[in-house]
Amino acid sequence: MKGILCKPDMIRAILEGRKTVTRRLINPQPVSHGNGWWSYQAKGITTSFRDGEQTPEMIALARYRVGETVYVKEAWMAHKQFDSLKPSAIPEVGRTVELWYWADGNHYAIKAEAGVGKVRSPLFMPAWAARTFLEIVSERPERLQEITEEEAVKEGITMSEVTGKYLPANCDCAVWAYRELWDSINPKHPWADTAW
Repeated sequence: MKGILCKPDMIRAILEGRKTVTRRLINPQPVSHGNGWWSYQAKGITTSFRDGEQTPEMIALARYRVGETVYVKEAWMAHKQFDSLKPSAIPEVGRTVELWYWADGNHYAIKAEAGVGKVRSPLFMPAWAARTFLEIVSERPERLQEITEEEAVKEGITMSEVTGKYLPANCDCAVWAYRELWDSINPKHPWADTAW
């Protein structure tokens, strides 16, 4: 089973039912040839396409497939007796003990709790330690800046109850708030690049 990485605030949005959509970079990124023509090379095959088209090759290279279930990878902690072990080495009996998750907040209170071990990287979180599983219901290639207001909200963008503005940018437009979020997560592929 594949895992999908998310930042703590996006994990909270998933748990609250606010985040139902995610955008992931195509790797490698397609190259523009002008006049709406693009190409990309993967697995030794070069494929060309026009804006708005989906090639079978592009869909076949998608990391996640429609109908597939993935688990959300997040920072977590097990009992401190397992601190010296890799996650894969924790015995089966240990997998039934309580786990704690960084995205839940209260970090100091959690770490002060008796028995809580070290914080473990989400990169190495195994499926057995996950608490959130998602089914992929659709996929499509598109440019980052093609996101709509409705899709930005489905990405987990919220409105402040105090100011009535979208967070994290504190603005009137969910897309602009999503832009701020994207740039904070993806500095190598900023919004301005309008990546695929």
